[in-house]
Parts: sequence; C-alpha cells; structure tokens
Amino acid sequence: KEFVDVFQSSFPESEWHSIVKAKSILHEFYLQWAIKEAYTKALGLGMSMDFKSFTTKLDDVENLWEYVLANADDTGKGIILSGSVCHRSKPAEPWTFFFLLLRSNSELRGCACVCVGPSEGSTEDRLTADVNWIEVEGLLEWHDKR
Repeated sequence: KEFVDVFQSSFPESEWHSIVKAKSILHEFYLQWAIKEAYTKALGLGMSMDFKSFTTKLDDVENLWEYVLANADDTGKGIILSGSVCHRSKPAEPWTFFFLLLRSNSELRGCACVCVGPSEGSTEDRLTADVNWIEVEGLLEWHDKR
C-alpha cells in the first residue's frame, strides 16, 4: 500500500476512495491509472495532463479489477464498458473504455485499457484489437529487421 500512497495526489477523492477500498489495491490502482493514461493519450496529451484535473466513472462498476476478472473470457475479445469523464466545472462527457487482459502462456500478466470518445451511441463495432505477447528479445529482433 505504501507504493500506491505515493500517487494519491494524482487522483480525485472519489477515484482514490475506490482504489483504497478495493480487495486488491494494487490491481485496482493499476487499472485506474491505465484509464487515466488511455484517456489522456486519446486526447493526444499523454502524461502532460494533470490526472487529478478530471474524474473518470464507469457505469455500474464499483471494483474494476474484480469486474474485469469476473467478466473477461479467454477469447481475447476484451470487455467494453461505458463511462464518462468529467473536468472540474464542465459537464461529464460519455466515453467508452475497452479492457483487455494480457496473458502469456495462460498466465495473467496485466490488463490494457483503450479509451474511445466522446461517444455518441454504441462504439462496440469500432473497437477491435489484435494483441500479441512478445518478450523483449523478440521485440528487439523484430525492430532490427525493419
């Protein structure tokens, strides 16, 4: 928990509360951080944007890590969730969040998040992902061939 506490200033109170009340604080933290990164990357701003300046909320999901584990399957399709992003004094905008469990040899290694929005209507037909697990050595070989 001490590691996670260092990042408290990066989250609005409501998000921080959902992290520290989770069964797996570290996993919940990683997913909440991934959501923020995905959102700021979707805007083209990346880490230059203050993560505490906006709040993300997923519809009908309390403990994100537990939800993803319970609803993910082994087909690699991932999970699509509707949610919203709200900046301090502005109305919330609807966004769609795509979560994909990352496995290597059936071992859970992590979870990726992609953010699409602001969404109007269903974005399920627009969200596809082709993810392959590759070790660092394989990535370096692939890069050297290019």
